[in-house]
Amino acid sequence: PEAFTPPPNVFSRLLYLKPILNPVVIPEEDKFWKFLQLCFKSPRQTLRNNLRTTHYEMSLLEPSLLAMRSQQLDFATFLAIWDKFRS
Repeated sequence: PEAFTPPPNVFSRLLYLKPILNPVVIPEEDKFWKFLQLCFKSPRQTLRNNLRTTHYEMSLLEPSLLAMRSQQLDFATFLAIWDKFRS
């Protein structure tokens, strides 16, 4: 605001959005996003508790992974879980 006379009462920023050149292809993308919603249904609960009432086969995942909260996992891990559940 100091660059203008009179200085405005608004603070602004300039953002540069860079497009992703090679986006990740998600198989059955609409179902994947619904799966993610289930994983984050209760963010403070573990992945096991969030997916307990679903049709997904929990035995496909390692117990240490099921003991983690969804907010602790990255996107690549969710894609790996999704690939296991789709198989």
